[in-house]
Amino acid sequence: GAVTEGANSEFVVSLSGASCENVVFNYATADGTATTAGSDYTASGTVTATITAGNTALTFTVPTNDDGAVEYPEYFTATLSSIPSGVTAGTIVATGTINDNDTG
Repeated sequence: GAVTEGANSEFVVSLSGASCENVVFNYATADGTATTAGSDYTASGTVTATITAGNTALTFTVPTNDDGAVEYPEYFTATLSSIPSGVTAGTIVATGTINDNDTG
């Protein structure tokens, strides 16, 4: 989804039904037109996350930065990896869009 710079971009990883075991996977962010070098967002590195047994979703956030520069909307991606066997993955790569809040 899209957020205004300075807000957290949220990503939801969901299961079609609850598992009786923990579902452990990794996620990581990657630059698109939004970059960590350009101070647009805070990269996650590779993070291990767990949807605990009995639950169906996990939300993780990526902070974006209010940089003061006038710019077009920019994007970055969040990618899931190390998905356990027996789990069918739908969307593996999601896009976060950062909308500018500066004028000039």
